[in-house]
Amino acid sequence: MTEQGVGKWMRRHGFTPQRPARRSYRQQPEAVRAWLEEEYPASAARAKWEKAELVWADQCGLRSDTAPPGRSWAPAGQTRHWCGSRAAASA
Repeated sequence: MTEQGVGKWMRRHGFTPQRPARRSYRQQPEAVRAWLEEEYPASAARAKWEKAELVWADQCGLRSDTAPPGRSWAPAGQTRHWCGSRAAASA
């Protein structure tokens, strides 16, 4: 079957090409909302008072799960969350 034929077959059966969501499937929306409403404003106010900048930084490392794969197929309206295995190398 050709690539074009596979695409036609998938669409005919209700699948659409989609990109995986770029957020953690383990994210806790309520905890994020609470942090943004309660803790972050205090940190921002303190930084402003001290004439400082808030800087968002992370550890330096390379992980295989930081760049989800490109498009894949999923049932229409059901965005997939990429949750593959990972390998890491610290720098």
